[in-house]
Amino acid sequence: MESRFQRLTREPGGKPRDLALADAETAVQSLSDIGLKLIGAHIDVLHKTPLKPGSDDGGRGDRLTHAYALTVEIAEVASIFRLSEICDVATSFAELLFRMKGTGTLSADSYQVHVEALRIAFASIDDEQARQNARVLAEHLRKVVDKLPDPDALDAEGHTGS
Repeated sequence: MESRFQRLTREPGGKPRDLALADAETAVQSLSDIGLKLIGAHIDVLHKTPLKPGSDDGGRGDRLTHAYALTVEIAEVASIFRLSEICDVATSFAELLFRMKGTGTLSADSYQVHVEALRIAFASIDDEQARQNARVLAEHLRKVVDKLPDPDALDAEGHTGS
């Protein structure tokens, strides 16, 4: 005996592909206010908890781990809503936090610069010139982060393989 689901999946019908994609895009965009509030709230948390030398939790890295989780979530949500500038800055910030935690080095200045860059990118959503400036800023942040040691490339003594 064939189930109703089996019969329906076998029969042609449903929405045309273009209409289904348009409906999906509308559904995603209807959630943009929620996504923007989440991004803004995460940026506020990062701004209100600056990283200071010696302020981490005895080397456990809980603060860095929490900040890393926030920046990854910002990047994910920003990518859903095609906020590439925010996504790029958040991705650079996440990489910075990963490298700081993995190498045991803390840079309060780099942390704070990334927080401010997120704030700038978030404020630039409706201004194309400001978005362009945020894109340039994200590119430069990435270059700075790329100069930091990558913990995945370090040997047991903490040196990069050569």
